[in-house]
Amino acid sequence: MDELDWKVLRIIGYVIASPILIPFWTVRWIWSALQSVAEAAAQRIRDEQLRRQRQIDEAARRNERERNAAESRRRDAARVRCELVYALHAPDLRKLFSGESFRDFLRRHMGDDRSPEEVEERAEQLIALLEQHRHRLDPLLRFRNLEDLAWWFSEQKHQMDTIPDDRLKRTMLAQLNARYAELTAPLMEEHRL
Repeated sequence: MDELDWKVLRIIGYVIASPILIPFWTVRWIWSALQSVAEAAAQRIRDEQLRRQRQIDEAARRNERERNAAESRRRDAARVRCELVYALHAPDLRKLFSGESFRDFLRRHMGDDRSPEEVEERAEQLIALLEQHRHRLDPLLRFRNLEDLAWWFSEQKHQMDTIPDDRLKRTMLAQLNARYAELTAPLMEEHRL
């Protein structure tokens, strides 16, 4: 209890214990003191409610920011998966699915205005489509000999040197090396014959 509460209690105790009649101004003063205490208590309650509401609102805003950031990361990851697949197979796919068509698809169907679930679903669909296009094309027809394949490999490697993200660059180089080995094997077999 604060000091004002104690004063009011002392006054009430005095009034109850006093055998004499209390003058009107004393009653009025007591009533005013009681109203002040009640108003102070009500203000403390309002302040506490306001503080709690601010905490709740801030927690809700923080949760919303975290949820939005997580959703954005999911959408970005889905788009990056598509870009990696496209970049890896771009020489094969450019005739059927140009870079501009690819970027247009990403903008229209995998933008930030879509839910993360929808973007992830579209990413899987796009990757499947790119793989189907890649399998339809026979990359060995384009590489008539090891020199053509080596030239393509060096061009791809040179393009990947411009990627600023080292982790992404290492991933793409590993995929390129695997693809190079995959394409080299049939040509090596053909050369042995």
